[in-house]
Amino acid sequence: MSDLQSFTTYYYKAFVKEGNNSTYRYGDIHSFTTNVSSGSTPSGSLELPSSAGDADKRVSIKKASNSSATNYTFNYSYSRYASLWTAYSLTESDVLDAEPKATWNAYSGIDAKYQIKVDDKSYPTNYPVSTYPQLLSQGNPDSNDYFARGHQIPAADRKNTSDKNQTYLLTNQAPQIQNSFNSGIWSLLEKAGRQFVVTDPLQTDNYNSSFKTTDVLYIVTGPCYQKVGGNETVYTLTGADSSIVPHTVPVPNYYWKAFLKVRMSGNNVVSASAIGFWMEHKKYSNSSYTDHVVTVDKIEEWTGFDLFANLPNNLEAGAEANNSWVAFRDF
Repeated sequence: MSDLQSFTTYYYKAFVKEGNNSTYRYGDIHSFTTNVSSGSTPSGSLELPSSAGDADKRVSIKKASNSSATNYTFNYSYSRYASLWTAYSLTESDVLDAEPKATWNAYSGIDAKYQIKVDDKSYPTNYPVSTYPQLLSQGNPDSNDYFARGHQIPAADRKNTSDKNQTYLLTNQAPQIQNSFNSGIWSLLEKAGRQFVVTDPLQTDNYNSSFKTTDVLYIVTGPCYQKVGGNETVYTLTGADSSIVPHTVPVPNYYWKAFLKVRMSGNNVVSASAIGFWMEHKKYSNSSYTDHVVTVDKIEEWTGFDLFANLPNNLEAGAEANNSWVAFRDF
C-alpha cells in the first residue's frame, strides 16, 4: 500500500467465493481518503523535461514583465526550424486581461539562418494546402485551407502585452493546418489548459465549472516529425520568394501536449497527476481532444524525451502512467 497517493479517495469491497460453484458474495463498498504525506521537494521547475534528447539549443526566455520569472523554455532544432518541445507554467494571472496581437520577430539568441522567416513569408500563410501531399491522401481539401504559424506556447496563455510579445518569436512557431486543426481541435485543447486555472467566470470566456482548478498547470508541448524508430515521410513547404533563406520548412506529422497538476505541502510535492495528448497533424471533423488522450509515458516513448523530469521519482511513475482524462480533470 506504499504507492497510494495523498489527498486521494480509494474505494474497496470484500467478496467470498462459495465452494466450487463459482458463486460469489460481495460486501458493501467502503472508502478511505489518504492523509497528507511529507512529500518530496522537486529538483527544479516542474514543467521542464530533462536534457536527454535535446536538440541543438535549449533556451529559457525570461518574462519581459518580470525578469526574475521564466516565461517559457524551448528546445530548438536548427534543421527543423522549430522547437521540439516548449515548456511553461500557467496561472490565472497569465490568462486574464486580453491584449491585442503582436507581430512575429526573430529570436536574437539564435542565428537568423536557423529561423524560418515567416515574418517575411518564407512559407506564406496562404500556402495552398490543396497541393500538399499529406492532405491530399485524406481526401479533397477545402480551397480555403492554409498553413498557420502555429504557436507552441499560445499567445492566449500570456495576456500581459510584453510577455505575449515573446510568444511571437520565430522560434515559437511550426506549420499547422489552420482549418479543422489549429483553429479547431488544437485550439480547444489549448483552451482546456486555461480552464484549469481560471476561477472567476466574469474575467474570461475560458471558464468551465466542470474543471477542478489548480493554482499552477505545468505544460509541455511540441511537434513530432517521426516517432522514435519510425520512418514516416516528412514533407516540406516551399516559400513563394526564393530569395528568402531558409526557403523551405519541414511539416510535422504529429503534435503532442502534456499537462501536469500537483498538490503541495510547503515546498514539497505530495501528489501529482499528468495526462498526455497525441494527434496526427491533419484535419479533424470531430473536435473532441479527449479522443486523443495518451499517457505521458507513451509520449516519451514516441519522442525520446523525459518529460516532467523534476517531479520527485516517487510520484513521477504513477502520474505519467495515467490515461484517464476524468481522473486528471478531477484531480
